[in-house]
Amino acid sequence: SFAIFGLFGSVGSVLAFKIDSFMISTLLDFENNGTFAIAAFIANVIAIPTNAINQISGPIITSSFKENDLDHIHRLYKDSSFNLLIFGLLLFICIAASIEDLFSIMPNSESMQDGVTIVLLIGVAKIIDMGTSVNNQIINYSKYYRFGFFAIILMAVFNIIANFILIPKLEIVGAALATLISLTLYNIVKLIFINSAF
Repeated sequence: SFAIFGLFGSVGSVLAFKIDSFMISTLLDFENNGTFAIAAFIANVIAIPTNAINQISGPIITSSFKENDLDHIHRLYKDSSFNLLIFGLLLFICIAASIEDLFSIMPNSESMQDGVTIVLLIGVAKIIDMGTSVNNQIINYSKYYRFGFFAIILMAVFNIIANFILIPKLEIVGAALATLISLTLYNIVKLIFINSAF
């Protein structure tokens, strides 16, 4: 049961976070998709420390659940959230300060005009995600692991609906805004759930 929910949760996660590119290509064109992909890649640099913290925290959280040490998980959650938020903000400030210069030296800089806005919107989404840090690990390694699967599926559905509404109106900026809204709501839901469940 755990393996099946974990497998489908991973599939849902890929769907939720990669659907933008497919929808931009379908609703707009491949050139816009290329601009969005480059800008999103730059913004995703902010989240690199999150992957390391998630890999480190998984075994610690599992061990703490086994010993029923919720205080330790609580401290880990707060400390990792604080540290990731500070580090994410520093990276975001560095990227925001230099992004226009970076785009200006690219070969097709005129086609990257919306790229700055996309980097900023997705960057804010990543900061919010970093501020809620190891919420996935806490949910996925607890007895409530099924909730993680349903949460990611709901996020994917919301992201698709938001993309259908926003891409025709705002083009690739709409896709970035849909990502920001859906990722923010997803993290708020998990934060509320963790607070109530534990």
